[in-house]
Amino acid sequence: MGHDNMAAIMWRYKFVLVATVVVSLAVSLGATYVLQGDEWEASVLMRVGRPSAFADEYTDSAYLDRLLQTVRTITSDKSVAEAAGKAMGLPPESVRGLPNKVHVSVQADTELLRFAVRDTDAKSAQDLLGPVLTEAGSRVKTVYGDSVSFTAVEPIDQPAEKVSTNIPLVAVASSVGALLIGIGFAFAHSAWSRTS
Repeated sequence: MGHDNMAAIMWRYKFVLVATVVVSLAVSLGATYVLQGDEWEASVLMRVGRPSAFADEYTDSAYLDRLLQTVRTITSDKSVAEAAGKAMGLPPESVRGLPNKVHVSVQADTELLRFAVRDTDAKSAQDLLGPVLTEAGSRVKTVYGDSVSFTAVEPIDQPAEKVSTNIPLVAVASSVGALLIGIGFAFAHSAWSRTS
């Protein structure tokens, strides 16, 4: 089958292609919206730095950047979230899923790390944040002792905020899938028409 023949079939069934794309996109977006539900995020900014007793040691920006990255690596390890879940008395099956809910990121050009916990339940996200910070602080103290401070710069009991879902990405994936389904349907219909 040549390219001209393919283009002719697609042109002849253009309305079928468009209808298939529109219906598939509507169904997939609707299903995503219904199944995904709301997602909530509890977060706090933590300052990582040198206490005043160590202020003259290793205060250049390269060192502080390395320090932030190292602390981020230590505190974002999946065992931190798992230990926090065990401390909360959560069942083992719940504890295994916690690392996917905890995110630690470096805030550019600052001494701050942002700790965020996402969950489909606002209270669950908020309840997990405190134990995660406690466990993360314990890990930092184990590695650095008193030479590194790890302190919250805002209250950790702020209410969780509703965050947006990733609908645009789903829309793109759905459109591509719907287009492929439409093309397949057009070719199947064309082949069936020729044989009957």
